[in-house]
This record gives sequence, structure tokens and C-alpha cells, in this order.
Amino acid sequence: MCHWSYSYERSPSASTPMKGKPSLVTAPALSMIGASSGTDREEHLDVIAGATEIQSLEQSLQDMSIVEAEMGENVFNDLLNSVIDWTDEGSSNIHPKSDDGKNYDSSDEEYFPPICIRMGGALKGPSIDEIPVIGLDENVHDQPAHEDPPDEPPCNEEPAFPQPLHVLCEDDIGARAAIVYEDSLKQLATFLILPVDKCTGLLQAGTFCNSSAPFEINIATKGTAISVEWVCPKGHSLWRWNSQAKMKFGMQIGDFLLSTNILLSGNNYAKVALWFKFMNMGMVNKNTFFSIQDSYCVDTIKDFWDERRSEALSSLQGKDVVVLADGRNDSPGHCAQYCSYTTMENDTKEIIHVATIDKRHTSWNSVVMEMEGFIQTVDKLTSEIKLVEVCTDAHAQIGALMNPVKGKYKALEIHHSLDIWHGAKNLAKK
Repeated sequence: MCHWSYSYERSPSASTPMKGKPSLVTAPALSMIGASSGTDREEHLDVIAGATEIQSLEQSLQDMSIVEAEMGENVFNDLLNSVIDWTDEGSSNIHPKSDDGKNYDSSDEEYFPPICIRMGGALKGPSIDEIPVIGLDENVHDQPAHEDPPDEPPCNEEPAFPQPLHVLCEDDIGARAAIVYEDSLKQLATFLILPVDKCTGLLQAGTFCNSSAPFEINIATKGTAISVEWVCPKGHSLWRWNSQAKMKFGMQIGDFLLSTNILLSGNNYAKVALWFKFMNMGMVNKNTFFSIQDSYCVDTIKDFWDERRSEALSSLQGKDVVVLADGRNDSPGHCAQYCSYTTMENDTKEIIHVATIDKRHTSWNSVVMEMEGFIQTVDKLTSEIKLVEVCTDAHAQIGALMNPVKGKYKALEIHHSLDIWHGAKNLAKK
């Protein structure tokens, strides 16, 4: 492609090659000038006077096409291989013409002698310097074809597999979960394509394994989690994916949540483990369950209970308080090991005290555990709030303690009443 411009100074005709060393490269025949249409070439030739000059121009254009085909389009059009031509006043074939066909007068102030940049002029070839200069008005600009961007060099970096997930904050613990069946998970893992097609494991000789895909898929369970591992034919593990994130010290988040929620929901490990067994699901180990309970649950629950109980008692200060109380053993009959005696405030229905009695505290006599729980409750509440009435079931031992004549708490003047169901039941028996 030729670019044309005018200079503001006149100078003798000369050819000055551009700075830089031209490069000669053999390439397929790609020509822009030689491939121009015949009409364009005729328009260029019409501005040249004389049949001899026309023949000379045609011959020069042919030579120019040969040079460009040998050198290649990119080399031929490189600015390093171009020349700048200044024309003199005596050259009639390069003066631009006005609209009426006459040459411009060189004395005119608006007239500027033309210069041209000839692409490929610095290359060695037949008759390149003999090509006549074409004026700006007669020039036809050909747009170069868009070149394809060079291919990017191949990336030699090994693809990075995602790192195992870790619990970083409290919000990560409460993430949504679902039950996944092994067959469905294996179908998904088989459908996926790893970002590597060869094994990168090292052999004993220090060379890479380079075993090709497909790789074997192994699925294993650990606690409540399930893991998928991709293994090459030589036994190298390419990647292992786990269905659960891990907490500090490698504890799985599912095992932690299951262990804590068994306790918080009032269940026990044996029942939930049996349920998981019937479902053919992975279950957290029994030792892990009790370890999590002792390390994370007991003290936390106690602190939370003490905080809520303090708030409830603060709201009862200065009031006459009526409470409802009853005991519950962990198993019926004389084989009971523990008894929880719970007290509720009548108006707000908030639990304000819980006494846990161990059979060992009553000389292994489970019959008196509920009475012991009542004694601890009254002793505690009378020191914190103004207790005016206690409603319990028709327990004979508790009734003896609350006897207004000879009972243990007769001096406190606390009214003892029976709940309507136990009262009616006791009356019916009598």
C-alpha cells in the first residue's frame, strides 16, 4: 500500500532509503499491487503522457509485482524497505492537474511539489528505481488484508486443582447440605474431565509417570463424608475430592454438626446411629461423638444457660413468683440413673431452674432422687427471688417437706399446691 503526502520545500529529485537493514525472506506469492484490477491500472496510466512512458510503467509494474511476490507482502510493505522520492519542477508527469485538465503553476502559493513514499523501493529487484511517481489525485489505496494474530505459545504450566475447602468463619458451618447416593456421585465423577490428560506423579527413577487417561475412580467413606479419588494405572493419586469441608485439626464439618445436634435436639447417639445404619449412611464414630460433646458442647451450653437464666431472674425481681415444678428420670423404675428436676415460672412460662441428680448422690437410691431435686430447687430459688407458691405433682415425699406444721419449709410460708391432673388422679385413688 502506498501513502502519499506533500512537502513544503522544493528539492532535487532523490531517493533516500529508510533507516534500518532490509530483510529478504522468501514467501508465497502475495501481491497487492500486481493483483489490482485492470481499471485501476488504466486510471494510473492515464496520467502519464506518451505511449513510451505507458509501456515503461507497465513493464515496471510487472517487475514490481515479481519483486513483491518473491519477497512476500509483509516484507515488501515494511517501512524499513521503503524510499521517499522528491520531484523536480521539470517532471511533467508528476504535476497534479486542476479540474480543467491544466497543470498547476509552480509559482502559485497554494501549489506544493509532491513527494511519494514507495514501498519496497529499498529492496533489490529489477527496475524498481525506474517506476514513475504517481500523484495524489491518481492514487488508488488498497486496503491490506487483516492478518491473523500470531498463535500464542503453548502454556507449559501444570493445571492447578482446587484446594480442599476449610471452615474459616461461623457462616461456613451452617451451609446447606443434602444426602448424596454413591451411584449418582460416581456418575457425575465419570462424566467430568480432569484438567490433565497425563499423570504427573514421579517414579522412583525421578521421571514423570505420564500415564494417559482415563483414570480409575475410587469412592470411599469416612464418618459422614464421602470422597472421590482419581488414580492412574500405576497407582498415583491425581486428585482427591471430599464432600465436606474440614475444620481445625482436620475434623469434618458434617461429623461436628451431627455430634452437636444430637445433644442439642435431646436425642442420644445409639438411636441416631441405628437410624443411620438402616439408611446405609456413614455415621460419626462413637468416640468422636463423645469427644466433640465434651470439648465443644458441655461448657458452651452451660454458659448459654447461665446467661439466659440470669436474664429471666432479673425480670422477676420484686415480684411474687409462682413456679411449677416436676422431675423426670432417664428411665422408669428403680434402674434410673439420673433425674432432672425442672422449674417453670407460671406467668412467663420460662424455665428458671434445672437440677440434675445422679443416683450416686442419693446412696444409689433412685426413689429419693426427685425429692433431692426439689430440695435443691427450693434452696436455690428462695435465695434469688420471692417465692410464694410451688405447684407440683402429688409426690408424698415433697408433700411432707411442704407440710405447714412439721415440714422442712414451714418457716418459709410457701403455699404448696397440686396441679389439677395429679390432684384429680390422687383423689380418685383415695
